[in-house]
Amino acid sequence: MRKITALLLALAAVGATAQTAAADTHADFQVIPYGASKIFKCITDQQVGVLGQYDAWGYYVDGYTVELYCPPSNTTTTCVAWEASTISTESTRGQRVTQNARLRVINPMTGDVVWFRDQSCSGINSCSNSDAVRIRTGQKASVRCNGVRENAMVNNRAYNTCEIRMDYEG
Repeated sequence: MRKITALLLALAAVGATAQTAAADTHADFQVIPYGASKIFKCITDQQVGVLGQYDAWGYYVDGYTVELYCPPSNTTTTCVAWEASTISTESTRGQRVTQNARLRVINPMTGDVVWFRDQSCSGINSCSNSDAVRIRTGQKASVRCNGVRENAMVNNRAYNTCEIRMDYEG
């Protein structure tokens, strides 16, 4: 627990936050600064999922919410937030997967969601979503992803990757 608390405090210091959903206990977080861009990525652990959770058509595989802040500065007037998310099975056994991803713009003063858009995908063994939105300085953008893996006779596991990239523009 101390490790998770320390990680979240470190992420908050660089303007990135993550929220875990109930089923996730281990994840790989990566915050990558690229000059005029920053990427915040979370890769969940491999998980079987929960059959029928939230009325899922198969095994619900939980994900994360990751967010970044568009900082006010003398050179930045807007930011572009890019969302990329993927669900993949551990073994390529021909199992159907689906994923939902929601890109949101948040007013950090009130915590209100001022805009959102949902993306969904479907595939065999993996599928991906992507989206983008331009936001003003002082706003936050977040992406939340989760997915479902087919209920098949052969046991398998899957993982979600949720990523947000913030490009700072002048």
